[in-house]
Amino acid sequence: MSQQASQPAVNYKLIKTISLPPAAGTRESFDYLYFDPDARRVYVTHGTEVVVLNADTYAVIGKITGLQVTHAVITLKEFGKGYITDG
Repeated sequence: MSQQASQPAVNYKLIKTISLPPAAGTRESFDYLYFDPDARRVYVTHGTEVVVLNADTYAVIGKITGLQVTHAVITLKEFGKGYITDG
């Protein structure tokens, strides 16, 4: 006999839509988002770049360019570094 724990209902709600201009090149895609709670930044992998948003105002505050096909981002505060998978 199998028992499954009941999952609480989750009510997600769209609070904001943020438009981003097309990434450079011909590959227009999105993969992963990464939120850095300490820096209050959201990193959006977007084709050939990573777009950096202010997590409080949703404003674009920077871009990391010169990439080929971005997939994921992580920041490591303790090392003062960030990493992007690009492939």
